[in-house]
Amino acid sequence: MYLHLTITPSSTVEVTEAACDTYTWALNGMTYTASGDYNYVVGCVTNVLHLTITNSVAPAVSIVESANNVVAGTSVTFTATPVNGGTAAYAWFVNGLPAGTNNFQLTYAPANGDAVYVVMTSSLTCVTVPTATSNTINMVVTPVIPMGAVWTGLANNGDWFTAGNWDTGVPGAITNVTIPGGLGANYPMNAGVCNNLLMENGASLMVNPTVGGTATVQSFVTAGQYHFISSPVENETAGGVFPLSTFLRYYDETQTSMQWINMLAAEVLMDMAGYSAFIPASTGDQLISYDGNLHDIMYYNPYLSFTANSTVQYDGYNLMGNPFASRIDLESGGIERGNVDNAFYFWNPSINNYSYWLNGAGVNGASQYVPVGQGFFVKVSTPGLGEFGITNEARTNEFQAFYKSSINNVIRLKVEGDIYSDETMVRFDNQASSQFDSQFDAYKLKASDVNHLYTKTADGSDLAINALTSIEENTSIPVYFEVAHNGTYSLTASELETIAGSVPVWLEDLKTGAVQNLRENAVYAFSANVNDNVNRFKLTFAVLGVDDKPLQNVNIWSVDKNIHMQLHVVVKGNVRVTNAAGQTLLNSEINAVGEYVIHAPVAAGIYMVTITSNEGTVTKKVFIK
Repeated sequence: MYLHLTITPSSTVEVTEAACDTYTWALNGMTYTASGDYNYVVGCVTNVLHLTITNSVAPAVSIVESANNVVAGTSVTFTATPVNGGTAAYAWFVNGLPAGTNNFQLTYAPANGDAVYVVMTSSLTCVTVPTATSNTINMVVTPVIPMGAVWTGLANNGDWFTAGNWDTGVPGAITNVTIPGGLGANYPMNAGVCNNLLMENGASLMVNPTVGGTATVQSFVTAGQYHFISSPVENETAGGVFPLSTFLRYYDETQTSMQWINMLAAEVLMDMAGYSAFIPASTGDQLISYDGNLHDIMYYNPYLSFTANSTVQYDGYNLMGNPFASRIDLESGGIERGNVDNAFYFWNPSINNYSYWLNGAGVNGASQYVPVGQGFFVKVSTPGLGEFGITNEARTNEFQAFYKSSINNVIRLKVEGDIYSDETMVRFDNQASSQFDSQFDAYKLKASDVNHLYTKTADGSDLAINALTSIEENTSIPVYFEVAHNGTYSLTASELETIAGSVPVWLEDLKTGAVQNLRENAVYAFSANVNDNVNRFKLTFAVLGVDDKPLQNVNIWSVDKNIHMQLHVVVKGNVRVTNAAGQTLLNSEINAVGEYVIHAPVAAGIYMVTITSNEGTVTKKVFIK
């Protein structure tokens, strides 16, 4: 018997492994959950596994701040404390945006409301997730309250509480605030608090701030010129604002003469009242200051007067003013009136004459936006009391030195030459008439030693703004020019684009006989002297054809029971006056040209005047007082 024997030497194979939580040995298919040395014999080979099991851990991170509830500009350090981070990496975030990396600390000057957190990435191998996000710290940052702040408006949103609108930040109760002039309409539309308030010349505040100290409103007044002024503060005195050399007067409409009354230095400037101020040239220009509590809410005067001292054109004027430390809008709902005409009358020192604003249109540079400290006349419509008020609704920061008409059917005439210019306006509105309309017309107020351009009502009152029913009923309008100094002048027509292009517009010079098509050439040059007839021009809208229907150009009005007719051609025929019932009260022959007058001994009322001739027939309405 034979033994065939193979002896294999035994051997050992060792491996070292590391795993997180569990390890499955491919050699024997066994899964291990603990560290140790494990043997597995296959034949003469002993396999040894040196196994390290590491249990997975959850990384975490938290942060703390070095300070909170801090003053703006304070640097704050945020520090991360990791758990199971190893040699961690950090990514910092402020308000969701990256703010720093690879440092367990972040230092910066936060803003109010900043939300700060960090994302940590662990360097450990056995972790449940690779990253962890910290808690969020919400910062409370109080602004630095400046001692002084100047409004810049650079944020262009009109917000008092936007730091970008101030040079040093949003004011507080300790801040002395300055609102400068010269910023157009870029002024605060709301308000907070301040200590002292200085409003420089030309500034505007739609809402009054809460002023703990003194409010001062400045206004620049040129010497040697008259100005209409009004106080924007309570209980200021004449002497507290103006130098003692100033001639400061109020207007008393009830006086039969000498309506301008001098004021004493100790007298108080009344709320919403206007005054005339003249600082002598020898005193020099003044930057005046109104000091006191700012006017607010509403001002109303139910006791405006109309006293029949002279003529209706010059009676009933009451000098009022803008009471607020903001501009006011004359076209806003904040203007209230009762038995008061719609027109506003301003003194314009740059032309030494009056300016006018009425229903969306200005003459001689008037604007619907009245500056701080500006006075103006309003006119009571009929004898008795009138009422006038201004509320906060009228307050605005809007600014325009001159406002072009936004209405249709307007022609503006401007005469220039000598030292000063003057304007008049004619507009057409189907609610107007040839008489004075308190809602649509503005009387012409005449300053001394300047030229005056104006039209008239049918009864002879001078108008700066004249509203008539329609072009068809007023195809020929006399234009009057009073000359203060002999010289050469130019008359310019503008806003012709508001009149239908099919309507010809002609200017006739009644002195020279010259006729000019204003659509083709809007500027007419002429000479004038102080002895000229003031009825110098005629404005013609030849809708119906002046040559074909000359009677359509007849102007008819009444004065003191007399009926006046302006006849532009020789009229031979008949004139008849009838009442509203159609009864004939007067019937007479006519053979005349130019101005023709007949006496009408009838009661006051509205009558129809009919002219019949070979040229045709025309009937016009006239009011006899």
